Amino acid sequence: MENIYEHEGQTGHEILFIANVTFPPEAFTTQEAITFQEDSGTEITARWFDPEELTPNGVDLFPAGLKQHLKTLR
Repeated sequence: MENIYEHEGQTGHEILFIANVTFPPEAFTTQEAITFQEDSGTEITARWFDPEELTPNGVDLFPAGLKQHLKTLR
């Protein structure tokens, strides 16, 4: 998926590889979040969200088109 965006007055561009993955049934069921580090050492926290709950709560999902793509995987 391609994403062209504006951030702090600059145009950015990225290509995303999106894959449908299946976890074992009990994987992550006891974890509300997953913490990991990027190559730079920056600590990142990932959380699971239902895409349908994001927009009504004021959270946009990027890139444009990702939400629709996720709907096709259900």
